[in-house]
Amino acid sequence: MRPERKFAAHFTIGLTLCGTILFCNSSMHAQGASRLPGCARYGNSLPALDPLATIQAESIPPTHVKPQAETISIHELLLPAGAVKEFQRSEKAVRSGDFRTAAEHLRKAIEIAPAFVQAHNNLGASYIQLNEYESAVSEFETAIALDTKIEEPYRNLGLGLFLLRRYPEAEAAARRAMKLDPQRSAARYTLGRILAAEGGGSAEAEQLLRQSVGDYPDARLPLAQVLLNHGATDPAVAELRAYLKSGSADPAKRQAVQSWLTQITHTEAKGPDRNTKPST
Repeated sequence: MRPERKFAAHFTIGLTLCGTILFCNSSMHAQGASRLPGCARYGNSLPALDPLATIQAESIPPTHVKPQAETISIHELLLPAGAVKEFQRSEKAVRSGDFRTAAEHLRKAIEIAPAFVQAHNNLGASYIQLNEYESAVSEFETAIALDTKIEEPYRNLGLGLFLLRRYPEAEAAARRAMKLDPQRSAARYTLGRILAAEGGGSAEAEQLLRQSVGDYPDARLPLAQVLLNHGATDPAVAELRAYLKSGSADPAKRQAVQSWLTQITHTEAKGPDRNTKPST
């Protein structure tokens, strides 16, 4: 029995749970806020844009992890005062979850200072919150064109392309982010998630996701799917059980994860259906 036949029955639910869409938290502020795993990143300093992020299944609230320190104040960037003021107004709107207003202020900031890299990055992040992915990608590309040495716009670009299901391009952007900052766990998690979403069971995806579990407990979900993709049922089951036992497990996801786990273990107990064809 080929492994892909054996696991076809529970492949779809795994993709639904851990391989669909990325959403960002609407209530946190970049500086001093809880840093969230892997989605479009808001930043309030250069060159270390290090903002909000999450990557997870559709309509699921994010899991909070450690805050990330900022190093350079926006007031040190020598930007026009009007652009700084609009940027600060956008941050206030982000804190209240009003991403439409945040985008309006960021567009005004860019009108005043077209080379404001951070504003382009944050505008792209707001567009992702508003499900305007093409516009988000455009802003991230502009941020990159203005400064090719900042990791976050590349990672954000990878996420935007991921949402558009442009996986090869998303992977290329995420790899560039990894090259710029190979030690950052968010970059590893982003690339691991993209590789997992491409449907493979690669050793690289498995390694990246395992390295991310400490900071991002939700990494166990795509990791379980990667393991299933190459027939490693028992390790996949162990990852899902570890996730459910974790104090960081998202309560809104528990039922879906439990259903996925039940389906896997039930399929194993019954034995493979030899008439089942691999998923396409």
